[in-house]
Amino acid sequence: MTKKQIKDNLDFINKVTKQERLICQQEEEQEKKECRIFFALLKGFVDVYEKAKPNLQHHINVIDELRPKAHENAHSRILAKLLQYKNPENYEYEILENLIKYIVDKKGVHSFENIRFKTPTITHEKERIDLRIIEQGNYAIIVENKINEAGDMAKQLYRYIEKTRSNGFKDEQIYVIYLSTDKKPDEQTWGDEEEKFRERYVYLSFKDDILRWLNSISFLNEGGLQYKYLSSALEQYIDHLEGMFNIRKINQEMNNKLQEFIIEELELIGTPQENFYKLEAKQEEIRKLNVQIDLLKKKIEEEVHLEECRKWKTSLEEDFAEYEKIDSENEVGICITVDRTKIRVVLSFSGFDPYCQVDMDLPNSKDRILPKEVVKKIEHLLTCKHDKEGMKKSQIWEFLPKYEYGEAYKLLQKVVPVLTEKK
Repeated sequence: MTKKQIKDNLDFINKVTKQERLICQQEEEQEKKECRIFFALLKGFVDVYEKAKPNLQHHINVIDELRPKAHENAHSRILAKLLQYKNPENYEYEILENLIKYIVDKKGVHSFENIRFKTPTITHEKERIDLRIIEQGNYAIIVENKINEAGDMAKQLYRYIEKTRSNGFKDEQIYVIYLSTDKKPDEQTWGDEEEKFRERYVYLSFKDDILRWLNSISFLNEGGLQYKYLSSALEQYIDHLEGMFNIRKINQEMNNKLQEFIIEELELIGTPQENFYKLEAKQEEIRKLNVQIDLLKKKIEEEVHLEECRKWKTSLEEDFAEYEKIDSENEVGICITVDRTKIRVVLSFSGFDPYCQVDMDLPNSKDRILPKEVVKKIEHLLTCKHDKEGMKKSQIWEFLPKYEYGEAYKLLQKVVPVLTEKK
């Protein structure tokens, strides 16, 4: 190759590289412009919302008024209580059967047709699984609840499947239901199990599926004392979910005003098809923005965790100076001795939900099962337990609502004196 050919090749490469940089800069500027337009649209939208909100009809919902706000655990408890209902006349689990029928008929997941109910056990937060429905020796349904869009923890569904296997269930007996508002499971949550469970898995949206299913439970309208409180609870929960998604009938006037604002701002004056594509394009812009917001949230979440852990460490040094400290990447706490047994009392996070936990997850500890005496002392404070069956360790813990880091520490302050019997 001559010097001239080399020079021409280098000039061509530089020209292409320069063009690519220019295209990237143009795309970046366009994305920034779209973000500015979106935030301007959002500000106008919020202004319309705030003006319309005071004109809403008076409305009361018991679940809405609970403080702190109902979080994922609360929704799981409500669903568990509904599914546990057994008709006192025919002893059938009618609500549970209704859910399975919905999955088969409306979602087309026909593998659920194989499930039959005789004496199901429906648990909440056992082995840290949000909900689990077991017909011993026949099947186990794992229900993961992500109503608040929390991220999936590392290999979360894989670990739940493994725990269920350790309880004596074969793969073909294990089913998975994933509940969320819009979020699908992260790929990593399955480990290498996704393909195995593809036919025995269903995704249900709270807005599009759970609300539709709950509204289909018509037999509760038959009346009678046995249905009175169940029917009332069901109505309150349906209304609460409708409030979460802003689809209550009393919100219709406000929704109309908000939609009119969108029509005007996006200039939806074309054919229905043109308007539809314009809305789709705007949704795609919002999706791109949400991706960046999610990345930024994750980055800030790590900063929040570090900051809150520092606060916890400082408080532990001041309040529990005499105890051995626990300080790892994901948790902080103290080691204490109860009746000659060394245990841990720790604080940690799941997403932005802090929790307080007592366990025996200690180095070189052979028996990691918490003594019954320890559990008995604190089960009025920490209500979620791991059972011994099939587990290498046992824990008892309590989740606090999102961002309630100070309340988690206060709970630890209550637990330690109860365990040590020191005031």
